[in-house]
Amino acid sequence: MTHALRPQTPGASARRLAYWMGGGVSILLSISAALGSVPTSNELGIRFKVLNSGPTSTVEIRVAPRRDFDSVSVEAASGVASMTAPCGFTKGKLIAGGSYICRVEIAGKPSEAAMTINVVARREVLGGPVPVMEVHHLSVKNSAFALSQKSAAASHHDVAATAAAP
Repeated sequence: MTHALRPQTPGASARRLAYWMGGGVSILLSISAALGSVPTSNELGIRFKVLNSGPTSTVEIRVAPRRDFDSVSVEAASGVASMTAPCGFTKGKLIAGGSYICRVEIAGKPSEAAMTINVVARREVLGGPVPVMEVHHLSVKNSAFALSQKSAAASHHDVAATAAAP
């Protein structure tokens, strides 16, 4: 018994290759989506806005919670040398559906390229020993870092006059 080979049509192997590559890409995308970043919650309804930059930066924090929070704190983190008094909404409970706004001024350490502030919201769970927490981070370019690096440079050609935009 002999089998006759069927003639291949032009482009059949290219279609087959495209089919297998498409399947491979779908599998890779599925794997990367499964291993990708953890979804973050924004039940706090937070938005940050940098109002101005310079030796001190002014950051506006707007909060429109979708559920009640027992406490919220605004904390200075890495690169922050000083921060103005805490926001008014950190003194009590935040009620779902409310709208809260605060402005903080932060000054950076000359040795750090960026300043980070954290907003941490806590909500007690009935019968649970550990509160539910939601944490948000904001990093702001530190112009004091660019100035300190410029003065430390051997030549004024080594460092740009202004800090690079992110």
